[in-house]
Amino acid sequence: MIVIERAILHLLDTEHQQKILSSVELPLDSFATTFLLPHIEKCLRKPSAKRGHFYQNSGFQSLLQEYLKGKMDFIAFSGKIASDWYDILVQVQDMPASDLFICDLTVDGDRQVALLRSANHTGVVHQVISTPEGGICTTIQNAMALLPSPAQSFDEFSFIDTSSFDVLLSAKRCTIDGNSLLALAEVLLECDPSPSPREAIQTIQKTAGKVAEEFGTDPIRTAALVKTAIAEEMEQNGALDPIAVGQAVFSQNPSMQVSMEKELQSAGFDKMQPIVVDKNAALKKLLHHRLKTDTGIELTVPVEYFDNTEYMEFNKAADGSLSITLKHITNLINRTS
Repeated sequence: MIVIERAILHLLDTEHQQKILSSVELPLDSFATTFLLPHIEKCLRKPSAKRGHFYQNSGFQSLLQEYLKGKMDFIAFSGKIASDWYDILVQVQDMPASDLFICDLTVDGDRQVALLRSANHTGVVHQVISTPEGGICTTIQNAMALLPSPAQSFDEFSFIDTSSFDVLLSAKRCTIDGNSLLALAEVLLECDPSPSPREAIQTIQKTAGKVAEEFGTDPIRTAALVKTAIAEEMEQNGALDPIAVGQAVFSQNPSMQVSMEKELQSAGFDKMQPIVVDKNAALKKLLHHRLKTDTGIELTVPVEYFDNTEYMEFNKAADGSLSITLKHITNLINRTS
């Protein structure tokens, strides 16, 4: 359950080189909470969000601690964050004007501070104008500062747990003074973001495919083994340890296991804590494997069938072509969509 205790909205107009800092908190009426809560829930579930930890001398963490100790009120605290982020954004080329929400909230009873930035969207709205003759003219015009709709997302966000100081964030890469960086994480928050669950899974899949190719093994079967190993790791431990997954994928081949582990270590995964993953969302994507042939045929196969020759079998002909045999089919359903 999410409860917003305090919220404020600041405007960071980088296009016109001005910032508009609110001196009053956002009224938490039904309209504001109805807008914010679905977006906050979407941010918290985002699979590409990263976990982070503050640098040892993080200025943002010090600022947050001052606020939590009551040495700074919410409006001054949020205004300092907005000013600092504005100073960063004006250094980014072609950065659009943004709206910045800062919230003090609880998520399942845990107090957190959230930063939500949305670049201003452009849309078309209708307008009603009174004519000099006393009539009514309806027309359309551009609206230049629309907030994201329910189907859209905030451009960047961060949630900081006020007890553990763990950070959940989604940041856009940008260029400042010729350096490509995650400005929200590395400059504003001064924290070190770990790979997101999505990035970790993609890295494991690509690395396993590379090792399979090097050793001349079946890449399709390897891809299925990766999904099975990831699913089992999350079921058993509730988190994703890439090194452990790599060991499980090639458990029957020590040489491939060593090669996989070295590749993951070179990517820095040996120094990271297990990655927290939304298990239910991840498992939905891992339960099936999709295949597409060069003849245009597509198959969606439960991963457990790849190792079960009673239901599915791959055969390689002398000319190098592949055939797939599906067995024990008692009924076919014709799906047109």
